[in-house]
Amino acid sequence: MPVQLFKPDFMNMRETAGKLVPWSDAKLPIDKPLVASGNGIYALKSGGRGALIGDGRKWHKLKGCRPEEGRAYETTTGKKKPFGGVTKDDSLNELEVAAKLADAYAGHGVDPPMLPAGHIEYGMSFDGGPICCTVLEVSCDTRFNTVASAWARKVRQREDVEKALRAVLKGSAEWMAFSHNMLTEAGVTPSEYSFSAENFSFHRVKGGYGLARIDLNDADQRLDEGKMHLKMEIDMVMLTEPPAGGFLKKYAKSHGIDYNKLIWNIEDGGKVRMVPSRGGEERMAVDGEIRYLHVDNIPWKNSVVEAYLGILDEPRTPEPIPAAAMRALYGRA
Repeated sequence: MPVQLFKPDFMNMRETAGKLVPWSDAKLPIDKPLVASGNGIYALKSGGRGALIGDGRKWHKLKGCRPEEGRAYETTTGKKKPFGGVTKDDSLNELEVAAKLADAYAGHGVDPPMLPAGHIEYGMSFDGGPICCTVLEVSCDTRFNTVASAWARKVRQREDVEKALRAVLKGSAEWMAFSHNMLTEAGVTPSEYSFSAENFSFHRVKGGYGLARIDLNDADQRLDEGKMHLKMEIDMVMLTEPPAGGFLKKYAKSHGIDYNKLIWNIEDGGKVRMVPSRGGEERMAVDGEIRYLHVDNIPWKNSVVEAYLGILDEPRTPEPIPAAAMRALYGRA
């Protein structure tokens, strides 16, 4: 079965200096440290700094396999991190969080979105410690923010695509809430700077797919009720406006709806105009008073939100997102 439901992007990796550190009794999928390279071992790209390697039975994600010694970036919290890699503390934190979540999912009889395998310590240093790469076993590597583009590519080709979209969004809502419950049960709070659609990934469960919060290297292993409540609010916005961007323009166009009227309630005297952005594309500018509507005109908004809240109010394991619906959107599943 494919690990990525969209068309994969291939890359190469090569062996490098460093050491392998397995997690607990897990077995790492490689014999020597690997790093992204222009030639060598075939892999699949995963995000901006990751890769996927498979052995015919399992897939593992190498998160942080593009390290560049001496180069750093600054996070939204002001911390400096190694560019293309991860710190040892962040790697160990994500592995520990993955283990806690795996236990929580197992307690409900559900296959977890990821399992800790270990990490690579490269022969490079950052801030007095090694630059690392986290290794996680995964069953699927398809982010929630790809739903909109998958739907847009199919909408003119198949009559059943909107039905599939509704099934995927309803299922995503339930599994996103279940993921919230599992984080709570594990006592884990994701960083509020990473509450975005690209930080949720589909994963395989018995009978279909689930959806779970991933990218937890900077998660707090303490429960913060305020941040978790904020996460709930952002979850519901993402579900009714996936992925909080281009989806709505495509939806409006395919249904003959004025995009501006779909998004904005413009008060008397307000005018909408399109102006060039710095990137050369057009963006919407509004003259006058405006009020954001949170996409009240999308017909299934309420049912999606109700599905999300239903799992939160009466915790249970959701039905799997149907593989047939995912196949209708992505072309394979």
